[in-house]
Amino acid sequence: MATPYREGAGPDTQQFAQHIGIARSLLEQYVTIPTRLAAVRRDDVEQLAQEARIAWEGVWEQLAQARAIVADLGRDVSAYDAARASAGDVFHAVKVDATWDPGGRSSITLSAAPTAPAEHAIAALVAAMPEHVVSEAAPLGDIELRTGQQWAQWAEKYFWLLFAAAAVIVGLIVWRYV
Repeated sequence: MATPYREGAGPDTQQFAQHIGIARSLLEQYVTIPTRLAAVRRDDVEQLAQEARIAWEGVWEQLAQARAIVADLGRDVSAYDAARASAGDVFHAVKVDATWDPGGRSSITLSAAPTAPAEHAIAALVAAMPEHVVSEAAPLGDIELRTGQQWAQWAEKYFWLLFAAAAVIVGLIVWRYV
């Protein structure tokens, strides 16, 4: 895995790269949420809206921390400040309106903030520290991160094989001692 900073970079550089990387990942997550609305169930609409809110607010929290590092180093953050101002109130940027008729059809409207201010803010911060390399993270895809999930998938896949092996062992024990 490539490091998001150059050899010999200080802790500020590492933290800056981490904040930018996390902000980019959260922005990618935020962008994919509207495409997931098509397959959402009634019970999941508010959860999806909350996920969008958390991702959007997280983008700006990470960028604010990266901005603090850039400002502490005496760099110009005016371009970031302009992008942040154009984003408006990030804590009320996502709203969802969902209705279902008795026939099961749904109408879901997601009002979400445009991503351009966040993209400009990221670009402004990266431009303020051009000597620092911030690498893109490889997409995770559908990696399951819950504890025990790999064991459960393995056990499900090989259940019948394990069952047959147990049956053979029990059969041998019964045959031997009966």
